[in-house]
Amino acid sequence: MLHKKKIKNHYPILVSLVFFIYVSATAFILIFSASIGSVLASEKNLIGSLPYVTTLDVQEDFVKIDVDNNRIYYGPLVLVNNYYSCKFDGEELQVVLENRSSQKYGAADYNVRVNKVVMENLDKMLSDFYDVTGKKNLYVVSGYRSKTLQAELYSEDAAKKAEDDRDSAREELVAIPGYSEHQTGYAVDFSVIEKDGTMRELDNEGEYAWILNNCTKYGFILRYPKDKVEKTQIGYETWHYRYVGVPHAAYIMQNKLCLEEYIELLKKHTLSNPLHMADGSSANWTVYYVPAQSGDKTSMRVPRASEYQICGNNCDGFVVAVKTV
Repeated sequence: MLHKKKIKNHYPILVSLVFFIYVSATAFILIFSASIGSVLASEKNLIGSLPYVTTLDVQEDFVKIDVDNNRIYYGPLVLVNNYYSCKFDGEELQVVLENRSSQKYGAADYNVRVNKVVMENLDKMLSDFYDVTGKKNLYVVSGYRSKTLQAELYSEDAAKKAEDDRDSAREELVAIPGYSEHQTGYAVDFSVIEKDGTMRELDNEGEYAWILNNCTKYGFILRYPKDKVEKTQIGYETWHYRYVGVPHAAYIMQNKLCLEEYIELLKKHTLSNPLHMADGSSANWTVYYVPAQSGDKTSMRVPRASEYQICGNNCDGFVVAVKTV
């Protein structure tokens, strides 16, 4: 027969129970904190990336100006593709080899020219690339292309298609003459010179991914992404970059857009419903679209005192970017 023992002192059991609850609670808190911490950190980064918007009073802070309608066809945001031809033949072109600040990068020859503002930002980007990676084998192999040169390249590509029996319905790699954005002077092609002297197209892999990851700081975008072939009707080109300006480049790349999509998006954002964006540095911008009016000029409102830019879109209007901070 078993005899039941009476426990006269419950204190040790209570202490053990309290200790167990304490350890369990502590473990739970630590696990919960670890899991929620990364979420809070990511949300903090997200919130921190949102621009502080300075509200501008249209009546008090803006004035009305008139802009010549032919300016629709000029500026770093002009859309040039199979539907919209380039209406000018380069503008303020500079020879890359003569205007680079150092020999941290190269160019194919003295025929490689780009727009003046492109040259300034291109030089900064490629110089910074060298400072970070120590590689000086990045070359600008193409910039501005005349309509004559475009015609030659297009004929060569057509001959290769016929020789290779390529399907003409496939995406193009060479634009129709007069419809190449190289004619603007705002587009550049990059290549890499290997140690044996051979040249290959920039692939944005390894250390060269720095260009893709940092190009927006200098106003450039990857013009023909892999997932946008249907929109651009140009095949995926890892080597082809386009200057559009800092605020626009940041928004395009952050939102995974191509230039065609961005130009279309902006048409929904007039002065009464502008688009707010950060440029990746300390500046924030308010961007809005102004449709071209009939006649020779278009009246639009611009800020009285704030810095702003006006670009044509080469289609049907203007894009105004106002620096708000």
